[in-house]
Amino acid sequence: MAIKTLSSRIRKEEKRLAAIFESVDQKRKDTTQGLIQRAAFMRVSLEDLERELNENGFTEEFSQGQQDPYLRERPTSKIYNSLNAN
Repeated sequence: MAIKTLSSRIRKEEKRLAAIFESVDQKRKDTTQGLIQRAAFMRVSLEDLERELNENGFTEEFSQGQQDPYLRERPTSKIYNSLNAN
């Protein structure tokens, strides 16, 4: 089974969340719509980052110039942590 495109996965998550919040009164619909879009994007992005981190780990060996290699936090894990904190 091929992985669905990012935009189709986000739309699917938006529909799922919209169904949860469909009883919200009209005055709050605009606000909830924006929040639903952000939450859907974040959830799909976090799923992709989690998959990548599970495959490659949170750290990587790194060296610069003549330095001995050392373990450092992978940039992906920094992005994941920042996005997850939001």
